[in-house]
Amino acid sequence: MYTIMDLLKPQVLTTSYSRRKALRPLMLTSDFYKTPENVDGNEATLFFDPEEQTPAPGNVPGSSARILELGDATEKRIGLFYAFNKIILKDDIMHALREPESSSLQQMARTEIDRQLSRFRWRHQINKEQTFGKILFDGKVYLDNQGRVLESSSGAVITADMGVAAGHQGDVGGIFAALWSTPATSIQDQLERLKNKASEDGVEEPTEIYVDAVNKRHLRANTEFKAWAQAHQELSREVLRGSMLPDLWGFNWHFIGGHYVNTSGTKSPFASTTKGLICPAPAASGWIRATAGSNHVPTSIEIKTDALALLSNLTTLYGEFAYASLSHDPVALNMFMGDKYGLHFADPGAVWQPTLFA
Repeated sequence: MYTIMDLLKPQVLTTSYSRRKALRPLMLTSDFYKTPENVDGNEATLFFDPEEQTPAPGNVPGSSARILELGDATEKRIGLFYAFNKIILKDDIMHALREPESSSLQQMARTEIDRQLSRFRWRHQINKEQTFGKILFDGKVYLDNQGRVLESSSGAVITADMGVAAGHQGDVGGIFAALWSTPATSIQDQLERLKNKASEDGVEEPTEIYVDAVNKRHLRANTEFKAWAQAHQELSREVLRGSMLPDLWGFNWHFIGGHYVNTSGTKSPFASTTKGLICPAPAASGWIRATAGSNHVPTSIEIKTDALALLSNLTTLYGEFAYASLSHDPVALNMFMGDKYGLHFADPGAVWQPTLFA
C-alpha cells in the first residue's frame, strides 16, 4: 500500500491507476485497443502498404528485364484523443493517511483512495469506449468546444474523420439494400457478396461482424438463421445466451452491450443499434492502429528557482497517466488523471459500416 509521499510520485500513482480493472467488460476497447504504439506529442504518422493486385509481367527468353513499377505506401497524419480531469481528496482522508499512530485510520484512507481511483479510471474507460464506438460504427467522432464526444454533428467544433468512404456505409452499393431486421433477408448471400467486393478492391478479407446486442432478436427471427440453427443447435444456443458466435456463414459475430450517459443526460449505447461493423480480425495485418500519446507530468511538488529546474522536474508517460499535487489555498491533495490515445484506420478500405437494422 502507498503513503501520502507515494501519491506524489507519478510512476507509483500511474501504475496503481492503470492496473485497476474495468467495472464491467468493455468489448470494443478489449478487442481493438491492443498493444498501442507509443508516440510523442498529439499527432502520429500512419504508414500502410496496400495489397498489390497486378501480376508481374511475363517475358520471353533472352530479352531484357522489364522495370517493374511498384506502388507507394500510403501515409497519413492523425490526431490523438485526450482526457484530463482531477478530483480533490477531502481533509479527513489526508489526516487519516498521515496519522502515524493509527494503522487502521491509514488503512481506511487508502481504501477510500482506492475506491476513488477505481471510479475515476472507470469514467475514463467509458470515455475511451464511447469514442471507439463512434470510430468503429460511424467513421467519425464529433467533439464540442470542451472536448466532449457528441451524438451527432450538431454543436461540433471538431470532427475526427476516419476516412471511411461513403460507398462503405449505408447499403454499400446495394449489397445491404435489404435490412437484417426483415426476416426474409438472405444475410448469407449479402455477406458472400461483400467478401467478393473486398477481393475485387484488393483489401483484407472481412471476417468479423460487430452489432449491438439488442439486435440478436433480429438474427433469431431470420428465416435463414432458423434453418441453420436447426442443424447447429449447440451454436444457436450460444446466440440465445448472447455469446460471441464463431464461424456463422464465414464470419465471427460479436454482440456489443453497454450504455453511457451522453452530453444531453440521456443513455446511449456504445454500439450503433442500426449499423454494423464488418472488418478483418483486429489483430490482422495492420489495417487498424492503436496509439498512446505522451504526457509530461511533474515528479515533485517542490518550488523550483528557474525554468531549467522546472523542466528537470518533469517525466514522460504514455497513454494513461496519473499524478498528485498539493494546493495551499486551502490545503488540499489534488489527484490528476487522464489518457491520450488513438484508434485509426490505416486502411479505411478494409472497413465496412453498413446500415443493417431499421
